[in-house]
Amino acid sequence: MAEDVSADWEVSATEAKVLSILFEAAPGSDADRIRRSGLPQSTYQQAKRRLYDRGLIRDRYIPNPPIFGYHTATITVTRPFAEHFEATVDSLAQNSSSVVVWAGQSIIFSILLHRNSTEAQRNLPVVVKDRDPRTITMEVSLDLPTVPCYFDFEGAWKNFVGIEGVNGYPRPLGGKLPRARGEHPSVGQIEAAARLVGRPLSPEGAEKPAHLLGPHTLPRTEQKMVRKGWVQWRILPAMPAFRGPTGARVTRVVFIQGALRQDASPSVLFRELVSQCRTFPFLYCTDGRMVLLASLGADKPLVFPNQTDEQLPSVEGVLKQSLEDIEVIAEPLHSLRVIVDQRYDRLFSQG
Repeated sequence: MAEDVSADWEVSATEAKVLSILFEAAPGSDADRIRRSGLPQSTYQQAKRRLYDRGLIRDRYIPNPPIFGYHTATITVTRPFAEHFEATVDSLAQNSSSVVVWAGQSIIFSILLHRNSTEAQRNLPVVVKDRDPRTITMEVSLDLPTVPCYFDFEGAWKNFVGIEGVNGYPRPLGGKLPRARGEHPSVGQIEAAARLVGRPLSPEGAEKPAHLLGPHTLPRTEQKMVRKGWVQWRILPAMPAFRGPTGARVTRVVFIQGALRQDASPSVLFRELVSQCRTFPFLYCTDGRMVLLASLGADKPLVFPNQTDEQLPSVEGVLKQSLEDIEVIAEPLHSLRVIVDQRYDRLFSQG
Protein backbone atom coordinates (compact mmCIF):
# COMPACT_ATOMS: atom_id res chain seq x y z
CA MET A 1 0.00 0.00 0.00
CA ALA A 2 3.02 2.27 -0.13
CA GLU A 3 3.99 3.84 -3.44
CA ASP A 4 7.69 3.07 -2.95
CA VAL A 5 7.14 -0.68 -2.45
CA SER A 6 7.30 -3.11 -5.37
CA ALA A 7 4.11 -4.93 -6.28
CA ASP A 8 5.53 -8.30 -5.33
CA TRP A 9 8.48 -8.64 -2.93
CA GLU A 10 10.01 -11.95 -1.98
CA VAL A 11 10.81 -12.33 1.71
CA SER A 12 13.71 -14.63 2.61
CA ALA A 13 13.54 -17.09 5.49
CA THR A 14 15.83 -14.81 7.53
CA GLU A 15 13.73 -11.71 6.84
CA ALA A 16 10.57 -13.68 7.66
CA LYS A 17 12.02 -14.58 11.06
CA VAL A 18 13.05 -10.98 11.75
CA LEU A 19 9.59 -9.76 10.77
CA SER A 20 7.99 -12.28 13.13
CA ILE A 21 10.05 -10.86 16.01
CA LEU A 22 9.35 -7.23 15.06
CA PHE A 23 5.60 -7.74 14.73
CA GLU A 24 5.56 -8.96 18.34
CA ALA A 25 6.41 -5.35 19.35
CA ALA A 26 7.55 -6.75 22.68
CA PRO A 27 9.13 -4.50 25.33
CA GLY A 28 12.89 -4.56 25.69
CA SER A 29 15.92 -3.68 23.62
CA ASP A 30 17.04 -4.82 20.21
CA ALA A 31 19.50 -7.11 21.97
CA ASP A 32 16.53 -8.94 23.53
CA ARG A 33 14.89 -9.35 20.11
CA ILE A 34 18.13 -10.60 18.57
CA ARG A 35 18.42 -13.26 21.30
CA ARG A 36 14.84 -14.41 20.70
CA SER A 37 15.42 -14.63 16.96
CA GLY A 38 18.35 -17.01 17.36
CA LEU A 39 20.16 -15.20 14.52
CA PRO A 40 23.67 -13.74 14.60
CA GLN A 41 23.54 -10.04 15.49
CA SER A 42 24.90 -8.89 12.12
CA THR A 43 22.45 -11.09 10.21
CA TYR A 44 19.51 -9.79 12.23
CA GLN A 45 20.52 -6.14 11.87
CA GLN A 46 21.17 -6.39 8.14
CA ALA A 47 17.80 -8.04 7.51
CA LYS A 48 16.02 -5.51 9.72
CA ARG A 49 17.69 -2.62 7.90
CA ARG A 50 16.64 -4.02 4.50
CA LEU A 51 13.03 -4.27 5.67
CA TYR A 52 12.96 -0.65 6.82
CA ASP A 53 14.95 0.70 3.87
CA ARG A 54 12.51 -0.89 1.44
CA GLY A 55 9.62 0.78 3.25
CA LEU A 56 8.04 -2.59 4.03
CA ILE A 57 7.51 -1.85 7.73
CA ARG A 58 7.16 1.24 9.88
CA ASP A 59 6.85 2.12 13.56
CA ARG A 60 3.67 3.63 14.97
CA TYR A 61 2.57 4.57 18.48
CA ILE A 62 -1.14 4.09 19.15
CA PRO A 63 -2.74 5.77 22.19
CA ASN A 64 -5.28 4.07 24.44
CA PRO A 65 -8.11 6.47 23.49
CA PRO A 66 -10.18 6.51 26.74
CA ILE A 67 -7.08 7.58 28.71
CA PHE A 68 -7.07 10.78 26.66
CA GLY A 69 -10.82 11.35 26.56
CA TYR A 70 -11.86 9.45 23.42
CA HIS A 71 -14.46 6.83 24.28
CA THR A 72 -16.13 5.98 20.96
CA ALA A 73 -14.87 4.55 17.67
CA THR A 74 -16.67 4.29 14.35
CA ILE A 75 -15.40 1.70 11.87
CA THR A 76 -16.76 1.85 8.32
CA VAL A 77 -16.41 -0.01 5.04
CA THR A 78 -18.03 2.31 2.52
CA ARG A 79 -18.88 1.46 -1.09
CA PRO A 80 -20.05 4.69 -2.68
CA PHE A 81 -21.15 4.85 -6.29
CA ALA A 82 -18.34 5.69 -8.71
CA GLU A 83 -19.42 9.30 -9.21
CA HIS A 84 -19.21 9.92 -5.43
CA PHE A 85 -16.12 7.83 -4.68
CA GLU A 86 -13.35 10.45 -4.58
CA ALA A 87 -15.58 13.00 -2.86
CA THR A 88 -16.26 10.44 -0.13
CA VAL A 89 -12.55 9.71 0.21
CA ASP A 90 -11.85 13.45 0.57
CA SER A 91 -14.66 13.90 3.10
CA LEU A 92 -13.33 11.12 5.32
CA ALA A 93 -9.70 12.17 4.92
CA GLN A 94 -10.42 15.76 5.91
CA ASN A 95 -12.51 14.78 8.92
CA SER A 96 -10.39 15.57 11.99
CA SER A 97 -11.72 12.45 13.73
CA SER A 98 -10.35 10.10 11.04
CA VAL A 99 -7.22 8.24 12.11
CA VAL A 100 -7.27 5.60 9.34
CA VAL A 101 -8.57 5.89 5.78
CA TRP A 102 -7.81 3.36 3.03
CA ALA A 103 -9.23 3.57 -0.49
CA GLY A 104 -9.40 0.62 -2.87
CA GLN A 105 -11.01 -0.05 -6.23
CA SER A 106 -14.54 0.13 -4.90
CA ILE A 107 -14.34 0.35 -1.09
CA ILE A 108 -13.23 2.92 1.47
CA PHE A 109 -12.21 1.68 4.90
CA SER A 110 -12.04 4.18 7.75
CA ILE A 111 -11.71 4.44 11.52
CA LEU A 112 -12.82 7.56 13.35
CA LEU A 113 -12.34 8.27 17.07
CA HIS A 114 -14.68 10.50 19.07
CA ARG A 115 -15.06 11.73 22.63
CA ASN A 116 -18.53 10.17 22.91
CA SER A 117 -21.41 8.74 20.88
CA THR A 118 -23.09 12.14 20.48
CA GLU A 119 -19.95 13.58 18.93
CA ALA A 120 -19.65 10.49 16.72
CA GLN A 121 -23.10 11.01 15.27
CA ARG A 122 -22.50 14.72 14.76
CA ASN A 123 -19.10 14.36 13.09
CA LEU A 124 -19.72 11.48 10.70
CA PRO A 125 -19.78 12.36 7.00
CA VAL A 126 -23.20 12.33 5.35
CA VAL A 127 -22.44 9.14 3.40
CA VAL A 128 -22.05 7.27 6.69
CA LYS A 129 -24.90 8.97 8.52
CA ASP A 130 -27.33 8.03 5.78
CA ARG A 131 -26.66 4.33 6.49
CA ASP A 132 -26.55 3.54 2.79
CA PRO A 133 -27.10 -0.22 2.40
CA ARG A 134 -23.75 -0.34 0.61
CA THR A 135 -22.01 0.93 3.76
CA ILE A 136 -20.96 -1.18 6.75
CA THR A 137 -20.85 0.96 9.89
CA MET A 138 -20.06 -0.05 13.45
CA GLU A 139 -19.95 2.28 16.45
CA VAL A 140 -18.31 0.85 19.57
CA SER A 141 -17.58 1.99 23.11
CA LEU A 142 -13.85 1.91 23.77
CA ASP A 143 -14.47 1.68 27.52
CA LEU A 144 -15.40 -1.97 26.90
CA PRO A 145 -13.41 -4.81 25.28
CA THR A 146 -15.12 -4.18 21.93
CA VAL A 147 -11.93 -4.07 19.85
CA PRO A 148 -9.83 -6.99 21.16
CA CYS A 149 -7.52 -6.91 18.13
CA TYR A 150 -6.41 -3.68 16.49
CA PHE A 151 -3.84 -3.56 13.68
CA ASP A 152 -1.91 -6.45 15.18
CA PHE A 153 -0.18 -8.38 12.38
CA GLU A 154 1.89 -10.75 14.52
CA GLY A 155 -0.50 -13.69 14.25
CA ALA A 156 -1.23 -13.21 10.55
CA TRP A 157 2.45 -12.97 9.62
CA LYS A 158 3.61 -15.95 11.67
CA ASN A 159 0.71 -17.95 10.28
CA PHE A 160 1.65 -16.96 6.73
CA VAL A 161 5.30 -17.99 7.04
CA GLY A 162 4.66 -21.08 9.17
CA ILE A 163 6.11 -19.94 12.51
CA GLU A 164 4.35 -21.45 15.53
CA GLY A 165 3.11 -19.47 18.53
CA VAL A 166 2.30 -15.82 19.24
CA ASN A 167 3.83 -13.63 21.91
CA GLY A 168 1.54 -10.62 22.36
CA TYR A 169 -1.29 -11.18 19.88
CA PRO A 170 -4.00 -9.96 20.07
CA ARG A 171 -3.40 -6.35 21.11
CA PRO A 172 -6.58 -4.31 21.68
CA LEU A 173 -7.73 -0.75 21.29
CA GLY A 174 -9.20 0.63 24.50
CA GLY A 175 -10.95 -1.77 26.84
CA LYS A 176 -9.82 -2.06 30.44
CA LEU A 177 -7.88 1.06 31.34
CA PRO A 178 -4.33 0.37 32.54
CA ARG A 179 -4.32 3.05 35.22
CA ALA A 180 -5.02 3.37 38.90
CA ARG A 181 -8.53 4.30 39.95
CA GLY A 182 -9.01 8.05 39.67
CA GLU A 183 -5.67 8.54 37.88
CA HIS A 184 -5.75 10.97 34.98
CA PRO A 185 -2.92 12.10 32.70
CA SER A 186 -1.29 15.36 33.67
CA VAL A 187 -0.64 18.16 31.20
CA GLY A 188 2.96 16.97 30.94
CA GLN A 189 1.88 13.38 30.26
CA ILE A 190 -0.58 14.51 27.58
CA GLU A 191 2.20 16.50 25.93
CA ALA A 192 4.51 13.47 26.07
CA ALA A 193 1.84 11.26 24.49
CA ALA A 194 1.21 13.87 21.79
CA ARG A 195 4.91 13.95 20.93
CA LEU A 196 5.00 10.16 20.86
CA VAL A 197 2.05 9.57 18.51
CA GLY A 198 3.20 12.48 16.37
CA ARG A 199 6.69 11.09 15.80
CA PRO A 200 7.87 11.24 12.19
CA LEU A 201 5.49 9.42 9.89
CA SER A 202 8.28 8.74 7.41
CA PRO A 203 11.88 7.62 7.90
CA GLU A 204 13.07 10.83 6.21
CA GLY A 205 11.80 12.86 9.17
CA ALA A 206 13.45 10.75 11.87
CA GLU A 207 16.52 11.80 13.82
CA LYS A 208 18.01 8.31 13.27
CA PRO A 209 17.63 5.66 10.55
CA ALA A 210 14.30 3.91 11.04
CA HIS A 211 15.86 0.53 11.80
CA LEU A 212 17.67 2.03 14.81
CA LEU A 213 14.51 3.42 16.40
CA GLY A 214 12.27 1.74 19.00
CA PRO A 215 10.79 2.34 22.44
CA HIS A 216 14.16 1.87 24.15
CA THR A 217 15.48 4.95 22.27
CA LEU A 218 12.65 7.25 23.44
CA PRO A 219 13.03 10.06 26.00
CA ARG A 220 12.20 8.88 29.52
CA THR A 221 8.81 10.65 29.66
CA GLU A 222 7.71 8.95 26.46
CA GLN A 223 9.04 5.55 27.53
CA LYS A 224 6.83 5.90 30.61
CA MET A 225 3.75 6.26 28.38
CA VAL A 226 4.60 2.92 26.75
CA ARG A 227 5.35 1.16 30.05
CA LYS A 228 2.04 2.32 31.55
CA GLY A 229 0.16 1.01 28.52
CA TRP A 230 -1.23 4.45 27.74
CA VAL A 231 0.45 4.31 24.34
CA GLN A 232 1.23 1.07 22.47
CA TRP A 233 4.13 0.47 20.11
CA ARG A 234 3.28 -1.28 16.85
CA ILE A 235 5.26 -2.40 13.81
CA LEU A 236 2.98 -2.16 10.79
CA PRO A 237 3.51 -3.61 7.31
CA ALA A 238 3.26 -1.64 4.11
CA MET A 239 1.59 -4.81 2.76
CA PRO A 240 2.63 -5.18 -0.84
CA ALA A 241 1.98 -8.56 -2.39
CA PHE A 242 4.52 -10.38 -0.19
CA ARG A 243 5.83 -13.71 -1.39
CA GLY A 244 7.00 -15.69 1.61
CA PRO A 245 9.55 -18.51 1.91
CA THR A 246 6.77 -21.08 1.31
CA GLY A 247 5.92 -19.54 -2.07
CA ALA A 248 2.51 -18.25 -0.97
CA ARG A 249 1.63 -14.61 -1.62
CA VAL A 250 -0.35 -12.19 0.56
CA THR A 251 -2.60 -10.66 -2.09
CA ARG A 252 -5.73 -9.18 -0.51
CA VAL A 253 -7.48 -7.75 2.52
CA VAL A 254 -10.76 -9.44 3.44
CA PHE A 255 -13.48 -7.68 5.46
CA ILE A 256 -16.19 -9.86 7.04
CA GLN A 257 -19.31 -8.66 8.82
CA GLY A 258 -22.15 -10.63 10.34
CA ALA A 259 -24.93 -10.43 12.91
CA LEU A 260 -24.42 -12.44 16.07
CA ARG A 261 -26.80 -15.34 16.49
CA GLN A 262 -28.80 -15.59 19.70
CA ASP A 263 -26.54 -16.67 22.58
CA ALA A 264 -23.41 -16.43 20.37
CA SER A 265 -20.37 -14.83 21.97
CA PRO A 266 -18.04 -12.55 19.95
CA SER A 267 -15.11 -13.44 22.22
CA VAL A 268 -15.72 -17.17 21.72
CA LEU A 269 -15.92 -16.68 17.94
CA PHE A 270 -12.62 -14.83 17.94
CA ARG A 271 -10.99 -17.55 20.01
CA GLU A 272 -12.31 -20.28 17.69
CA LEU A 273 -11.06 -18.51 14.55
CA VAL A 274 -7.57 -18.33 16.04
CA SER A 275 -7.32 -21.69 17.80
CA GLN A 276 -9.38 -23.92 15.48
CA CYS A 277 -9.06 -22.32 12.03
CA ARG A 278 -5.63 -20.74 12.51
CA THR A 279 -7.05 -17.51 11.14
CA PHE A 280 -5.58 -14.37 12.71
CA PRO A 281 -7.55 -11.19 11.93
CA PHE A 282 -5.53 -7.99 12.27
CA LEU A 283 -8.75 -6.18 13.23
CA TYR A 284 -11.70 -7.56 15.19
CA CYS A 285 -14.50 -5.47 16.67
CA THR A 286 -18.04 -5.90 17.95
CA ASP A 287 -20.88 -3.73 19.19
CA GLY A 288 -22.61 -6.67 20.86
CA ARG A 289 -24.98 -7.19 17.90
CA MET A 290 -22.58 -7.38 14.98
CA VAL A 291 -18.99 -8.49 14.37
CA LEU A 292 -16.62 -6.88 11.88
CA LEU A 293 -13.18 -8.28 11.19
CA ALA A 294 -10.38 -7.70 8.70
CA SER A 295 -7.82 -10.28 7.69
CA LEU A 296 -5.08 -10.86 5.12
CA GLY A 297 -5.66 -13.35 2.34
CA ALA A 298 -3.14 -15.54 0.52
CA ASP A 299 -3.26 -16.87 -3.02
CA LYS A 300 -3.10 -20.54 -1.98
CA PRO A 301 -3.70 -22.68 1.11
CA LEU A 302 -1.00 -22.40 3.76
CA VAL A 303 0.94 -25.42 5.01
CA PHE A 304 1.62 -25.40 8.76
CA PRO A 305 4.43 -27.00 10.74
CA ASN A 306 3.47 -30.37 12.25
CA GLN A 307 0.23 -30.34 10.25
CA THR A 308 -1.53 -33.72 10.15
CA ASP A 309 -3.80 -35.05 7.44
CA GLU A 310 -6.78 -33.94 9.52
CA GLN A 311 -8.47 -30.93 7.94
CA LEU A 312 -8.74 -27.70 9.90
CA PRO A 313 -12.32 -26.49 10.44
CA SER A 314 -13.37 -24.13 7.67
CA VAL A 315 -13.52 -20.43 8.46
CA GLU A 316 -16.93 -20.28 6.80
CA GLY A 317 -18.27 -23.07 8.98
CA VAL A 318 -17.01 -21.51 12.21
CA LEU A 319 -18.38 -18.10 11.22
CA LYS A 320 -21.81 -19.54 10.42
CA GLN A 321 -22.03 -21.16 13.85
CA SER A 322 -21.95 -17.70 15.46
CA LEU A 323 -23.06 -15.28 12.72
CA GLU A 324 -25.88 -14.84 10.25
CA ASP A 325 -26.33 -12.42 7.33
CA ILE A 326 -22.61 -12.70 6.68
CA GLU A 327 -21.07 -10.32 4.15
CA VAL A 328 -17.56 -10.76 2.75
CA ILE A 329 -15.67 -8.03 0.89
CA ALA A 330 -12.22 -8.75 -0.56
CA GLU A 331 -9.96 -6.01 -1.89
CA PRO A 332 -6.68 -6.63 -3.78
CA LEU A 333 -3.68 -5.22 -1.93
CA HIS A 334 -2.28 -3.67 -5.10
CA SER A 335 -5.37 -1.45 -5.39
CA LEU A 336 -5.28 -0.07 -1.82
CA ARG A 337 -4.15 3.50 -1.17
CA VAL A 338 -3.39 4.70 2.33
CA ILE A 339 -4.99 8.13 2.57
CA VAL A 340 -4.79 8.63 6.36
CA ASP A 341 -2.12 6.49 8.01
CA GLN A 342 -2.63 5.94 11.76
CA ARG A 343 -2.87 9.71 12.45
CA TYR A 344 -3.46 9.75 16.20
CA ASP A 345 -1.73 13.11 16.43
CA ARG A 346 -5.06 14.52 15.19
CA LEU A 347 -6.65 13.66 18.54
CA PHE A 348 -4.23 15.89 20.41
CA SER A 349 -4.67 18.85 18.08
CA GLN A 350 -8.43 19.11 18.64
CA GLY A 351 -8.06 20.84 22.01
